[in-house]
Amino acid sequence: MGERVYLVWNTSRTECVGFKDKKDAEQAAGLKSTGNPCSSLVVEWRDMYADEFGGEQPDESERIKFQIQEIHI
Repeated sequence: MGERVYLVWNTSRTECVGFKDKKDAEQAAGLKSTGNPCSSLVVEWRDMYADEFGGEQPDESERIKFQIQEIHI
């Protein structure tokens, strides 16, 4: 069986970002808080599509969550 890649889609499903590490995908999707260490791509994705709180971590109820799609390559 091939490798797994986790795609995180924006709300309108027009763009996505992919990760081999499921934890990175969950952080990008907003299912887990971003922490240290954190992929710079996760931070950029959240900045572009979700969390606009001036660098502060939003409350759980305010965090926008995205869909993750698992694919096999």
